[in-house]
Amino acid sequence: MDTIADAHKETLDVIRKITDDGILTEQEVYDLADYLNKNQEARGSWPGNSLFEILHQVFEDGVLSDDEMAQLAKILTDIETLCASHFVPPPESKKILLSEIKLDNLDLPRIQKTIEIPVKATGESYKVDLGQHTCTCPGWFGHRKEFQADSLKRCCVHMAEAFWQQVQVGAPEEWPQLFKDLVEELSYRGRGVDSDATWKLLGIEDHPYLVSYGKNEWSNVYAPIEGGKFDRYGYHREGERWAFGQIPNHYQVIAEYLNSVPA
Repeated sequence: MDTIADAHKETLDVIRKITDDGILTEQEVYDLADYLNKNQEARGSWPGNSLFEILHQVFEDGVLSDDEMAQLAKILTDIETLCASHFVPPPESKKILLSEIKLDNLDLPRIQKTIEIPVKATGESYKVDLGQHTCTCPGWFGHRKEFQADSLKRCCVHMAEAFWQQVQVGAPEEWPQLFKDLVEELSYRGRGVDSDATWKLLGIEDHPYLVSYGKNEWSNVYAPIEGGKFDRYGYHREGERWAFGQIPNHYQVIAEYLNSVPA
């Protein structure tokens, strides 16, 4: 069987959403186990059938050991690498020069509202001030408070959830669609903005692309897709490859930029 040709696309999409930033959390493992447990077709096809046995054990006993985490991380890395190795990217229709990219920052918007965000796992809750961009959680006070006002890196997981709640009830029109899709994606994964990375807004042919780079070998790229929305892609700087062979528009000049900046 040609593994890539017969791959279960929905399963690959689920895996890509949680792993193409090079970070795997316990919650993402439990979510993946739950997905495969409920989807017979997915667990009977590649790559679900390669994951199901170990994930079934996790789902059954509710315990994720360090060895299981390491084993899963390796399997997921092998799946990603295999998919990327079979992908031949099409040539760009137009060559964009690195010098033509406009650099800017994406700032957090302000809205005078304080929202309490509950944490199911602990039963605690934290207060997020969307006007001052503060959160009462230990993680925010641990390091995010040191970032300058409006910095994207002040956005912890609870702040991302609070912003996403505002988007759902009708965010102000001036909020960029890129920011709305960013907090939706962060909320889905239960993440805050990576505060260890550098974040830059690239202007390419009048379209915004949000990218991150730093010590993590994976870079996030939020790029426009059809319908005026944005999706997240992963770029491996050392391997110079796009996660699972999924590429955004202008992927060549974005890769060139990410390869040119310091780690």
